[in-house]
Formats: sequence, structure tokens, C-alpha cells
Amino acid sequence: MGMATALLIGGTLFSAGGTLLKGYQDKKQGEYNEGVAQQQANLMERKATETRAIGQRQRDEERRAGERLSSRARAVAAGSGAGVYNPTVLDIVGDIAEQSAFNQAAITFQHESKARGLEQSAIFERQKGAFAAQAGQGAFAGSILASAGIGAAGGYQYFKPTKDPLPFG
Repeated sequence: MGMATALLIGGTLFSAGGTLLKGYQDKKQGEYNEGVAQQQANLMERKATETRAIGQRQRDEERRAGERLSSRARAVAAGSGAGVYNPTVLDIVGDIAEQSAFNQAAITFQHESKARGLEQSAIFERQKGAFAAQAGQGAFAGSILASAGIGAAGGYQYFKPTKDPLPFG
């Protein structure tokens, strides 16, 4: 075996090995990206839960504020001598309750909408991670095939006939 043959075999092995190593690294990067995406998705889901809890707390605060305002309106009416069951007082208390209910619904909608957006983003993040892992697996499989091709090409170079086997060529 001459120096040229040794260099041909060595070069083929290094090339095939490098291709395999690159594919393996792509696979590992895809797995890492999937893990990162899972962590991001988990954080988004926790944030959605927190957003709902904040919305519920704010809604409860709004309900209590409406109740305090209604109570204050009734107390002022009773103290003024107008009476709690005066139609104008009942109208004012009804308006306060209506506005409070509207505010509560708006708070709930705002926080629920944000929470659902975060949950949808978590789903997309998980899909992105799964696609990254699949891409890494595909790159690794491709590197195995490419390495086999490099090996076959090197083998052909080593074993190719010195003279063309076709007589008319």
C-alpha cells in the first residue's frame, strides 16, 4: 500500500467521520432546542395561570368596590331622609351594580384572553421544539447516508480499474 492509497483511505475515513459527527451534533442540537421549547412552554402555561389568578383577584376587588359604593349610596340616602327605597336611590344603586358587573366582565375577558394567548403560544412552542428534534434526527440520518456515500466513493477510487473495462470507450 503506497502513500497515495493511505492518504485516500485516511481522507475518506476523516470525511465520513466528520460528516457523521456533524449529523450527531445536529441531532443533539435538535434535542436541546426541544428541551428549551418545552421549558418555554411550561413558563407560558404558568404565566397563563398567574394571569387568570390576577384577573380573578381584580374582578373580586371590583365587585367589592361596587358593593362598597352601593352601600355608601344607600347610607347617604338613608341619612338624608330620602329613604333607601326611594326610586331615585334604587336607580342609582342599580346603575352602580350594573357598572360594577360590566367592569368585572371586562376584567375577566381581558385576563382570560391574555391567558388563552399564552396557552396557544405554549402549544406552538412545543410544536417548534418537536420540529427541531425531528430536524436533528433527519440531519443525523442524512449524515449516515452521506458517510456511506463518501465511503463508497473512496472505495471506488481505491478499487477502480486502471484501464476502462469497455473496449470501445
